[in-house]
Amino acid sequence: KQLEEINKTLNREISERKQAEEKALKSERRLRAFLETASEGFLEMDNQETILDVNPEMCAILGSTKGSLLGRDFLDFITPLDLTKFLQDMEFRKNGKRSSYSLALVRPDNTTAHCLVKTAPLFDENLAVKGSFAMVTNITEIVQAEQELQHTKNYLDNVFNSLSSMLITVDREGMIKQWNMAAEEYIGIPADWAISKKVW
Repeated sequence: KQLEEINKTLNREISERKQAEEKALKSERRLRAFLETASEGFLEMDNQETILDVNPEMCAILGSTKGSLLGRDFLDFITPLDLTKFLQDMEFRKNGKRSSYSLALVRPDNTTAHCLVKTAPLFDENLAVKGSFAMVTNITEIVQAEQELQHTKNYLDNVFNSLSSMLITVDREGMIKQWNMAAEEYIGIPADWAISKKVW
């Protein structure tokens, strides 16, 4: 009878373990399906910044195949201007902290992908940091549009300031929005002082 009880206990433990394993497998499959179809890039790295896993969107952001990315050092993709920022983030993650910031990544064809990055540490069973993961949003089109807008603004400012006639623009509330060089010379007031002042 005691042997029967032991067998029952063992069978119950085996059944519970199998159920737990099946549940974990289902959760892993759901997570994998989500990451494979996500509109954000997913990146997993170890403590040496070696790439362990990426999803299709991350491959698209970096302009590379999954096979060519796995095992690569993620530092290879960081632009020199953003290297200090990334190294600071490394220290955050190694200390178990999350962070978010903008980052420019260099693709193999030497084009740049501008991204918003959210990173978080990964822990082992002893709660030691074993690596990290990042969710990456490609904002290249937005950055390019902002750059084009700034270029257009600079061009119009140059045209505005090259006019020989005095030109001042005022909004509906009577606030000065533009004050060209001819206005500075004729009135004797610099644009930096005049702009944002009210004329009525």
